[in-house]
Amino acid sequence: MWTNDGPNLYLAADQSTVVQEDDPRARFLLVASGGQLPIAEAERYGLTADRKAAAAEKAKAEPTPNKLKQPPPPNKSKG
Repeated sequence: MWTNDGPNLYLAADQSTVVQEDDPRARFLLVASGGQLPIAEAERYGLTADRKAAAAEKAKAEPTPNKLKQPPPPNKSKG
């Protein structure tokens, strides 16, 4: 069994992306803090020790959907 020794982990709407509880994409609880998953499930979602660090780095590097929207550039053609 794999034990979640961090915050609650959720699945995004696609049910394949694991996100933390404060992520706006969180939809379905995968495992609560202190909860356990079978090793096969943990490996399926990339939660084993060697993959968890890589997944955390990838999540930090990816902007959340709210951060992708930027205001349009100012209209400089007015004169």
